[in-house]
Amino acid sequence: FGISTVDGVIEEEGDIIAAYVGDELRGAQSIILHEGVSYITLNANMKGDESLRLYYWDSSEEKGYSMLNEINASIGKTLGSYPDLLNLHFSTPCSHMILTLILVGPFYLLV
Repeated sequence: FGISTVDGVIEEEGDIIAAYVGDELRGAQSIILHEGVSYITLNANMKGDESLRLYYWDSSEEKGYSMLNEINASIGKTLGSYPDLLNLHFSTPCSHMILTLILVGPFYLLV
């Protein structure tokens, strides 16, 4: 569970965060906006102890960003909980290939 921003700016409903291990999409979820804060609850399919990289798709700007650091995760592990939510800060523009995977990857399709 986390609070997400892009370069310190609150994200918008309809934006998406996707979780990857390498080039494999493991989960994706839309942003939830509540009282001026953007939240995410994201389930990711894990095969064991692995490092996730999170990517953010800004639907209104049609731009993508990634987190600088990876997140260590494993099967059944919960990261963040209320009130100690993870701070998910996205700032690094991501490549066209990654954005295509977010938009039409095998587990998530924008319609």
